[in-house]
Amino acid sequence: MKKRIIAGVAALLMVASIAPANSYNVFTPALISASAAKPTEIEMNDTKVSIAVDGNNVKITVDNLQTFLGATAGATTLNINMEPLRNACEEVAGSLDGKNIILAAPTKTFSGYSPTIAHINFEDELITEVGDNFASGLKNALQGVNFGSHITRIGKGAFKGDTILQGTGSTTLDLSNITYIGEGAFQGCERIQHIIMDSVDTIDKNAFSGAVGLLDVYFPTTLTTIEASAFAKCENLSDVDFG
Repeated sequence: MKKRIIAGVAALLMVASIAPANSYNVFTPALISASAAKPTEIEMNDTKVSIAVDGNNVKITVDNLQTFLGATAGATTLNINMEPLRNACEEVAGSLDGKNIILAAPTKTFSGYSPTIAHINFEDELITEVGDNFASGLKNALQGVNFGSHITRIGKGAFKGDTILQGTGSTTLDLSNITYIGEGAFQGCERIQHIIMDSVDTIDKNAFSGAVGLLDVYFPTTLTTIEASAFAKCENLSDVDFG
């Protein structure tokens, strides 16, 4: 398959050349409303949950994700396991085989309701995509994120502006299973130094723009698209290698 490397790689190369367990109270969800044209709303674990189907995408939006997961006020680690919603998703969307299950940003945002979250761990096998703006704005709190083995897509601005986010362990961001990195997903994440990308296909525009701590990037043979300014203003990026 012929690779399509868009304008972003030119900017990238230019920069490179000039710069050196929660417990759950799970019960059968009570149906509040359902419509073919509108999201289905259920009540689970003392909060509202919306499930919407759009083609191959199933989007889950939780009103208060911390409450759903049983996280206490002031918690610094959030272990995300959405398996209790599997049956509800199947009731709404039918078989989930081959479908993209998106965990959207909670209605009550982390920055507004849980600004102390320093570590986020995805632990279940239901969610396949981290939704747009999921944990953006935790600029003085979020230090680490572990995407587990089932997440394959990261949405637009998912961690944008999280300035002290370092990676998964130490200063390395492990994106081994990720195939798509959305627009501005890690924009302004200044402390990431290294990235592991073994399966990525598409890196959207501004994905790592302003990641001034980034030192090196290795692009695997799976890569087909780097959009414009994906690595703009990565002032310390000095080692770029294509597989």
